[in-house]
Amino acid sequence: MYPGRNRLLYRPSGWTSGLAVTARLYDVANLELLNDNVIFDEMENEPIYYADVTLPTRGKYLLVVLHGGSRAASAVLQAGTEAGIVYRI
Repeated sequence: MYPGRNRLLYRPSGWTSGLAVTARLYDVANLELLNDNVIFDEMENEPIYYADVTLPTRGKYLLVVLHGGSRAASAVLQAGTEAGIVYRI
């Protein structure tokens, strides 16, 4: 992932469609909340969700994915070291 805009993909267990999927993005260095309203959209004809997020600088970020306000998954995103722009949780 790179500093700047990145696309995230999320596939819920059970391949469930029609979910309200959101997320919170934190800076791992100081646990500062950077974005508490990351909204995932569902792909057409697939129960896979995507969101575009902006990672401000190089470093590590914590993404906490929620279904209806309850924690469903989490991932640490590393900005500045990987060549790809897609990160699947």
